[in-house]
Amino acid sequence: MTNRTNDQDSLDEDFDNCALPLVRRVYALLGRDDSKVRYGDPLPRGWHFILFTPTAPQNVLGADGTPTNKGAVTPPGLPRRMMGGRRFTFFSDIPIGADVRRVSEVVSSTEKTGRSGRFMITTTRQLLYVAGQSKPALQEDTDTLFREPASANAAAPATDRPVERIADVREQVAIDETMLFRYSACTFNAHRIHYDYPYTTGTEGYPSLVVNAGLTVLLLREFGMRHLNDAALATMTTRNSRPIYCGTRIHLCARAVNGGYDLWAEDEQRHVCAEVGLRQS
Repeated sequence: MTNRTNDQDSLDEDFDNCALPLVRRVYALLGRDDSKVRYGDPLPRGWHFILFTPTAPQNVLGADGTPTNKGAVTPPGLPRRMMGGRRFTFFSDIPIGADVRRVSEVVSSTEKTGRSGRFMITTTRQLLYVAGQSKPALQEDTDTLFREPASANAAAPATDRPVERIADVREQVAIDETMLFRYSACTFNAHRIHYDYPYTTGTEGYPSLVVNAGLTVLLLREFGMRHLNDAALATMTTRNSRPIYCGTRIHLCARAVNGGYDLWAEDEQRHVCAEVGLRQS
């Protein structure tokens, strides 16, 4: 096992604008009315995924459609990239229409060997600042998992028995190709496992198109916020543990805990595929 911690020279700075049209696209994706949304309104906490979307030139995209020259760079021999856990701390709101500055750094990389072979976990920290503010509006720590090339049975359906969880409330959601496309459009996500069926099944070894991890998190976040009556979030944690495939139905599940909700998504076999923790200010 190896560990690497970057120094100050690894800091990366970028700029964006929290434009109203970007926000309205998320409302459309979720089927929500955006007629009263105005410049200056606070961006819903957790919707900052519409900012700082990848703008890498076409000629630097890797074989999987993701950039190879920015952020968590794909290590040699570990070409398959998947999002792991994420931890968000919200300090203040980002107004719609505001200019935003992002400071990013890779804070650690850890290589391990598990049942599926060699893999690496890289943690990236991002701080988002509203223009004119000296303190960040939010901090986000993201774990990215890099895995070896797929073998013939690398993505075989899980056969382990699901562990039943008790939820206060459940809701069934169907995820189709249209929803996948619109989410990828919101995030300018060119990862081929979300739209290229021959590549996804033939090269990556998955049985179908893979649902964006961020889309599952967004659906869980919205489900939880309805029960929190849109109270301001202080923290949000996410963990994606199992792929969800396009064309299937998932269950969004919520259980009230002190200060917020624990949420999770179950696939059609009732396996837990993603988890989100919401805590109020």
